[in-house]
Amino acid sequence: MRSRGSGALRGLLPDLIRQQMRLDKQQFADLLNCPLKRDGFLQILADRGVVPPDVLENSLS
Repeated sequence: MRSRGSGALRGLLPDLIRQQMRLDKQQFADLLNCPLKRDGFLQILADRGVVPPDVLENSLS
């Protein structure tokens, strides 16, 4: 895993970031590889009940 070309993320840091963002391993890998965009991330959070659905509706307007 990389972060803006500054080298690989090592140790517990990737898992801590992933957990704080409430993503599973595949979703975090997608985020690092850039196919996961803002709307997709908000959809994941809404699906998990972390943010209310109206946050997602307001972001798409």
